[in-house]
Amino acid sequence: MFVLTHNFTFFKLVRDWISRKNKRDNQNIANFYVVKANNEVPRTSTYTNAGSALTLYNSEYHYIFSRLYSLKNQQTLETDDHFLAANLSRKLLESFLSFKFPKNRGNFANLFNAAVLASKNPEDEGKEKIRKFINQYSHNDLIETNEEFVENLIGEGVTVISDIFDWINELDKKHYQEMMEVVA
Repeated sequence: MFVLTHNFTFFKLVRDWISRKNKRDNQNIANFYVVKANNEVPRTSTYTNAGSALTLYNSEYHYIFSRLYSLKNQQTLETDDHFLAANLSRKLLESFLSFKFPKNRGNFANLFNAAVLASKNPEDEGKEKIRKFINQYSHNDLIETNEEFVENLIGEGVTVISDIFDWINELDKKHYQEMMEVVA
């Protein structure tokens, strides 16, 4: 049987049915592929194994949490990962805080402020480092290419990522613990 879809929710439903059957029967009865088309003439397509982003995660939030957590555990980050870290940090916090503080959903500044006020130590300078890191290095209209920008990003990245996970843990310990079980 082939199931083709562009809808992640439907894909996840079928994937989970098959995965449960695989586990129950202790056999691998299915594989997951992605169809990739090229733009050459004549146009052709190939299929390749689906990546872990499709097969291992139940949502974009789970994927982002896992990806950012993997960056947290690295001693040094590649330049590409530094640029990715700021955007992932913002997306993770925006999703988490939207769930935690739904009245402020849609306004990241208000979400962030509500979370700071809910913190055990609102005056903690780590919160301001997180705010600055996300605002300065995420969603820029202008792509900075000067060395100081890159050095600052590299210098702050791992520390801020760690601060973000500590903050999520502080705001919702149960959520953090369960996410650690999901992504581990």
